[in-house]
Amino acid sequence: MFFTDNIFPDRSTLLQFYYGLNPLLTLVGSGLVMGYSGVVLPLLTKNDTSNLSILNENDTAATWFASIISIAIPFGCIISVFTMKTGRRMALVSSGIVLFLGWIIIATSYEIIQLLIGRFITGLAIGLAATPAPVYLSEIAILKDKTTLTACTNIASCGGIMLIYLIGFVISDDWRWVAATSISIPLLSVTSILFFTPESPRWLLHKGRLLEAKKTLLRIRGLNSETVEFNNEFQQMVNYHEKPVKNIQYIYNVENDQIINNAVVSSELDESKKFRNILNALRHPEVWKPFCILNTYFLFQQFCGIYVVIAYAVDIVVHSGIIADAYFITVIIGVIQFVGGVACVICSRKMGRRSLSIISGVGMSIALGILGFYIQFGKGIDLNKNYSIIPIIATLLFVGTGSFGFLALPWAMIGELYPTKYVNFMGPITCCISGIFNFISLQLYPILVKYDFGITIYFYFTICIIATVFIIIALPETHGHTKSEIEQLFKET
Repeated sequence: MFFTDNIFPDRSTLLQFYYGLNPLLTLVGSGLVMGYSGVVLPLLTKNDTSNLSILNENDTAATWFASIISIAIPFGCIISVFTMKTGRRMALVSSGIVLFLGWIIIATSYEIIQLLIGRFITGLAIGLAATPAPVYLSEIAILKDKTTLTACTNIASCGGIMLIYLIGFVISDDWRWVAATSISIPLLSVTSILFFTPESPRWLLHKGRLLEAKKTLLRIRGLNSETVEFNNEFQQMVNYHEKPVKNIQYIYNVENDQIINNAVVSSELDESKKFRNILNALRHPEVWKPFCILNTYFLFQQFCGIYVVIAYAVDIVVHSGIIADAYFITVIIGVIQFVGGVACVICSRKMGRRSLSIISGVGMSIALGILGFYIQFGKGIDLNKNYSIIPIIATLLFVGTGSFGFLALPWAMIGELYPTKYVNFMGPITCCISGIFNFISLQLYPILVKYDFGITIYFYFTICIIATVFIIIALPETHGHTKSEIEQLFKET
């Protein structure tokens, strides 16, 4: 998968994946948060008087418990505009600290309000990590490994979801201990980033710190001295960060940019000016085209049902007519999601983003079509007994193919499609919009299910078909293309 012509990967390839592991731990934490409601809601809503049943058949509170993280994500994304100003590393560290506090509040909750505050704070942590993690991976990656490394964001998130499902299966009688166990992940991620993760060389160039950027890139590539290949790569980075000067002055009317060593321009601008001039930035095709494409992709991602499965895993297993232990099937769902994420990483190196997205959309459409047909025509007859394996296969096919593309690729493409000089604020805006979509979709699911579960499945089925058509028509391929080539593609088409 990561191999060159030799039997083993070269040192630079291994090191970029090593340094990428630490930010990926932050996304494992995000996966824990997303999957938590899926395994603990049955305990929280159980109709008894124990101190575990805080929600006690309160459907409204249960829906808010599942969806409130989606309200928090946009706020986290907005805050990440400012945390990313301090560097990719510190932006990720801030996410880990907030996540740690959120899990503590949840684990010590005995009231609904405290429980929801804890969930909100953990959602805030997801938003804080949503942009800097994939952007960091994109910025440290060698071109030939970029699609593979950035696709690892999906493995990390799915790994977190699988882990929380497994914890929920093992500790199925106490949601507080599930939360307490989850505290270890943000602690590990913060420690590893602070002590073992270098800053992004591209961010350092963006700040005009030429010598520091060169030393950092040497470290990431595992070199003791400069080579011809290294100098070519670094010069391309320098050229890329020199090129935007006129555009930035035109968009923001900046008069005091400083040139460092006659090579690198510090384009750090006053944040208030950035916000006032976002509409001006969106006039440029290399900004508004990826903005439209990415946010449309996120719209379909959130309303195709893949995130609903994560948030309401046990409930969906029960409604689908699966005759098995719902918690055990949920663990299987987590494993399939993880396997789908690994397959996405392996295949993205050869197939690219567009092909994977099309395969993912087709697979999810087929799975939902089968599940919807089963639910519609299996009621009231012996179909459930004779063909009880059908909903299991359809559900796992939907989860597997969704993890293979739709679940991961929009996030990975944020750092690829947006120009570096705009990603600090366009990335969080896109993540913010995705969070709003997620909140609406999670609020909509209980309403649709109360009306009819079969109709709910057909709704997601329709979205998947429309999404697949959109990808075929509009999604560009980024695999094997540099930042400059992708920008030029948007300018010319």
